[in-house]
Amino acid sequence: MVAKFLILSALLYGSVAAGYVARKKGWAPAGFDLRAMRFSLMFVSGPVVLLVMWALDLERTILALPIHGFCLFGFLTIVSAAVARRMFSDPKARGAFVGCATFSNNGSTMGAFIAYLVLGSEQALALGCLYALSTTVYFFTVGFTVARGYASARGAQRPTLGHNVRTLLTDPVSAIPLAGLAAGLILNATGIERPAVFGTVVPVLTGVTVVLVNFAIGFALTLTSVRTHWRTGLLLGAVKFLFTPAVAACAVWVLAVHVIGTDTEAKTMMLSVLLIQSAMPVGNFAVMLARLCGLDVKIATAAWIMTTLAVPVVVPPIIWLLLRIV
Repeated sequence: MVAKFLILSALLYGSVAAGYVARKKGWAPAGFDLRAMRFSLMFVSGPVVLLVMWALDLERTILALPIHGFCLFGFLTIVSAAVARRMFSDPKARGAFVGCATFSNNGSTMGAFIAYLVLGSEQALALGCLYALSTTVYFFTVGFTVARGYASARGAQRPTLGHNVRTLLTDPVSAIPLAGLAAGLILNATGIERPAVFGTVVPVLTGVTVVLVNFAIGFALTLTSVRTHWRTGLLLGAVKFLFTPAVAACAVWVLAVHVIGTDTEAKTMMLSVLLIQSAMPVGNFAVMLARLCGLDVKIATAAWIMTTLAVPVVVPPIIWLLLRIV
């Protein structure tokens, strides 16, 4: 596991550092980070989702993945909102804190990729992407609605649920990966076998996604927010690496013992993916929410930097402990 996390660290931090240097040296134009991120999500992640879903070994119990994720996010939103109310007087700070506590980096750039590295199977990558679907749906429905609720205290207009759903289905950044997911599931259901050559394409495209997205994050990175909000960052680190895994571990134990069991390899892998995804750092969606909704971006940025930098040190032992459950 140590060697695999060294590979992840090299891809992750090397890409972030390269993006940071590129901005400082003026090697790329302003706005390059946004274009690179959109390109990656649409034209690299989209095909990856299609290919892994096409080859996914589907079971009815697999629906526990997105359902578990959606319920976990809802629980985190409620708990973090109560904590934020006691910590901050500014609604923008409260909203940023709730977003950071709720959204983790579960997609192919972190959670699904780590599941792939740790479990050593493309099936794990596919299950991780399926879990990440709940993150995307929650982001564009509940996430935006809650964030705009905090922003409305400052005079911003609150969008309707229908508007958020239309955004989910029409914005290419979310629509293309969702279309890839739907197409992959349809091809899976038809029984058409995926050509073997794509088995070598998936790891390459996944690595490209990690590099592009984290290069873009490094390009826009500022470090001053950490000096101001390091205490909040530490608290959110405890939420991500202690509280959330503990909640998920309890839920997975119930699923394993009383609901679906662990009598097949597929069920064990699904539960393992749930546990791995619960130990991920603050996600890019939290920073995006803060920027798009006028919340406290510095809190979101500080929490993202601190929890992401902690991944190689903190996450391996947490995952090792969590996987003892299954």
